[in-house]
Amino acid sequence: MKIFFASIALLVVATAASATVPVIPRQFQGTWGSVADCKTVSAGGESDGITEINSAALNQIESGCDLVSGRSLGSSEYTGTFRCNVEGNVSVSRIQLRLVNNKLRVDSSAPLSRCK
Repeated sequence: MKIFFASIALLVVATAASATVPVIPRQFQGTWGSVADCKTVSAGGESDGITEINSAALNQIESGCDLVSGRSLGSSEYTGTFRCNVEGNVSVSRIQLRLVNNKLRVDSSAPLSRCK
């Protein structure tokens, strides 16, 4: 009986250890926007067109989306399920991030440049 419970305990620990926290890949992380939006922000101003991405979230004007799960489809594409709060309304959304010629596309948005 002790061996049975020890085996169950070991299985639970192994399962918990193998559970991974989803992470948005580094190549998508950063501050993104149009060239004009990036210039405004770098000069200390604010812009509605900025998209900020870190390892666990995607934030745009009046919306914040926390990563729930995701998967890479090669080094230039990532699809994630996000829990988004848009002006107080919470929903779950699937969002695709794609890098094309060093520009970011969020779903079917216009290409965004990485702000420096």
